[in-house]
Amino acid sequence: MSASLAATAAGPGLAALATTLIGISVARRLQRDVPVLSYSSRYVGSNLLPRLPTLSQGYRPPLLHPTGLMQSRLADVRQPPADATPFVRETIRLPGIQPPKRSACCPEAVPPGLISIDWLKQSDATAPVCLLVPGLTGSSESAYIRRAAETLHKAGACVGCFNPRGRGGNELISPFMYSAGYTEDLRRAVEHARSAYPNARALTAAGYSLGASYLAKYVCEEGDSCPLAGAALFACMTDLVAGIARLRATVAARLVDSYVLVPSVQRVMRTHLPQLEGVEGLRLDAAAAATSMAAFDGAAIAPMMGCDSATDYYEQASCGKLLSRARVPMLFVSARNDPVASADAVDPHPFLRGPEDAPLLLAVTREGGHSMTWPEGWGGGGRDWSTAVLCEFVAAVGVERG
Repeated sequence: MSASLAATAAGPGLAALATTLIGISVARRLQRDVPVLSYSSRYVGSNLLPRLPTLSQGYRPPLLHPTGLMQSRLADVRQPPADATPFVRETIRLPGIQPPKRSACCPEAVPPGLISIDWLKQSDATAPVCLLVPGLTGSSESAYIRRAAETLHKAGACVGCFNPRGRGGNELISPFMYSAGYTEDLRRAVEHARSAYPNARALTAAGYSLGASYLAKYVCEEGDSCPLAGAALFACMTDLVAGIARLRATVAARLVDSYVLVPSVQRVMRTHLPQLEGVEGLRLDAAAAATSMAAFDGAAIAPMMGCDSATDYYEQASCGKLLSRARVPMLFVSARNDPVASADAVDPHPFLRGPEDAPLLLAVTREGGHSMTWPEGWGGGGRDWSTAVLCEFVAAVGVERG
């Protein structure tokens, strides 16, 4: 057989094979992505999981966004209409403090600062309260935060969107910001919310990415004294040393690190250069020239938090080693294909072998990327799956507290 005849004969066969593979891929993506669950607490199995049917049914990833990178970009699209989240802002002026030794990843003296909470209130004084804690450079203006706030509010929750120092329009009044492990400002925000809504059936919180990291650390630091009825953590690195190392492990990860994450934090830094310049220990020129998060954090965030290096900062900020101290339900949801905070950076052992009184639940999906809310629908314009799970979680822990 001539080469041309062989090629002609092979053509239909290759086309059929390609069609079959595409069909298998589409069929697989049309199936529900049922998360792999890790837990050891009887409370989680008997009380919490039965009240989270959306979690157990699984996630339907968007067919037209087949990769983690494509799914990640859905976090900041689909802004709700302005009138969907008529926030009422409450600005909180924080005095300078000398934190107790319990709080790692924190300087010996914390300067004064401004934070804010943007509220979507309910007329029912007993409505559950849920604080939303945004990611790396997020705020109440972020699309994923606004979509979650809108959905929670429609479900009957009083929603507060936490804005850290220097974000969401907060003025930076001292040369100090926030980090993956600094918890003192959030601690004071939670106490403020508890005082403002004393009759709420439950006070809960949900964190996203970096916000999930310091929310989880706060819950574990509080232990038996935690005022929250529960916390949900989406795209949370429990081991920041391993998680940041993964950002340099592949070409795709390095691109995300160097061309997405680093520029975003450098933009925030440039906004506040007048306040940050001249502060002893901060190497702002090195931070401005950084091409990795580790380099940026080593130059700017580690010294701000009283840490010796980026690695020291990541070790102090990681919540994984503290999880056994948790005494309120903590739901972690992570995606394997997340290019920023992959589920591979979450050690399942604390969930599988933790003490009975640490009600921890880890749910790992194959897909979802770093979308924060796991959008469904063909193009990602449907239901935010993780927000539906969050609504059920808030109701479930409210029943327990009620």
